[in-house]
Amino acid sequence: DPKIKKIVSALQKDPKDTDMWLGLGLYAEMYTDYQRAKGIYEYVTKVAPNSYTAFHNLGNLYRAYLKDYVSAEANMKVVLDLSPSNIAEYISLSDLYRYNLTAKKDLADDILLQGLQKNPKSTDLMVALAVYYSDMGDKAKAREYYQKALALAPNSSTIKADLEALGN
Repeated sequence: DPKIKKIVSALQKDPKDTDMWLGLGLYAEMYTDYQRAKGIYEYVTKVAPNSYTAFHNLGNLYRAYLKDYVSAEANMKVVLDLSPSNIAEYISLSDLYRYNLTAKKDLADDILLQGLQKNPKSTDLMVALAVYYSDMGDKAKAREYYQKALALAPNSSTIKADLEALGN
């Protein structure tokens, strides 16, 4: 692949170019060489320990392909420590608890609430909580979070429709 050759060439000139390493890791994933991708991402976490992207990529790799949910959780938590405003990561970790690391499924809403505490204007987290509570059969809490989201995004037809679909 000419793009991989270009990345390898760039890395020979600058072996500490973490963006190039991350790109190479994504290609390894694309070609289903998950162990190589893991090694690349782990290397980036060592040379750039404050760059949350490698931890994010590792978390996704562990969850989606390596099915190592404990390692996925550990990496996702590092992302949240490094980037507490990363809304999508809270939702991903909640999903991990809910669907994969089911021994900790009771933490699925806790992590969303933690995210909301750090990002109080996140309608995405409010909606994620509403959906979670709706799925758990707690319509009152679901309604509460849909209404909070709607207060911040009053023109959202999606939130309005979801709230209406909840019924009484």
